[in-house]
Amino acid sequence: MSSLLQTLLSSLLDSPIAGKTAGKAISIVKSHFTLSAEEISTAYQNAYGYGLSAIGVGLSDPNFVQKILNSKITQEFAEKIDKHYLQPFAQENGFSDEELTVFRKNAIKSLKKLAKNKLFEVERLTDDDLSALITLRDTSNLTDLLLEQMPAVDEKLADFLRFEGLLGDSILFFFREIIRKDDRLEKTQAALQREHLCIEMHNIQDNITQLKAIQASLPQITPQLEHLQEAQRRHEQVIRFSHRFDNNLSEILEWAKNVFSTLEDISKDVK
Repeated sequence: MSSLLQTLLSSLLDSPIAGKTAGKAISIVKSHFTLSAEEISTAYQNAYGYGLSAIGVGLSDPNFVQKILNSKITQEFAEKIDKHYLQPFAQENGFSDEELTVFRKNAIKSLKKLAKNKLFEVERLTDDDLSALITLRDTSNLTDLLLEQMPAVDEKLADFLRFEGLLGDSILFFFREIIRKDDRLEKTQAALQREHLCIEMHNIQDNITQLKAIQASLPQITPQLEHLQEAQRRHEQVIRFSHRFDNNLSEILEWAKNVFSTLEDISKDVK
């Protein structure tokens, strides 16, 4: 559980520069990031429900998705799930049209049930958990960490959820968006930036370009350059799922919340 929790937490803040400043950064995190274990548990549980519900709707028949909730967002979301995940997965596995139809229906039913499951609760946030906020952490194995916490999942559905990191990326996206609405995270980020401990991701490419330009004459800056490049790579990994849906990120969280709350009604039309 701690590995999963720390991987989720590591997605929230742009990574402070590692090294001698780590101790000071931890002190700032403890002062400003005061969300409780209960609040983190609720955010994770909601992100899990929203993520699975959204994937389920994304697998639905286009004629069906147009009838529910915000039809524009629903249709666009479903199209992206179909294009970036379902069709490549089906092609890779050699699904016939009939097999794909059966997979869709079975997956939707399973995801509906899984979305309602109660998962772990965080009993307390440790110093290691808080330290994860300012570390570079690989999120590529997040799907497997999540599957370990879930009830038994059909092998084919599990393979689909692993495809292109769909499960991990989607739940990470919703968890990140839920927490990022809290001003305590914003205050933590701002405090780290005031102390020049935190990389501002919108400026990171400029910093990388500048360091590359002087690297030949100052080879001692190579570790700093490599750290920035790694931070950029991990940041892109964290927001990979959101890149698929650039047109309406601000609405997707509320949309998914509504999808989850009306899941029983929606599922009645799935035969």
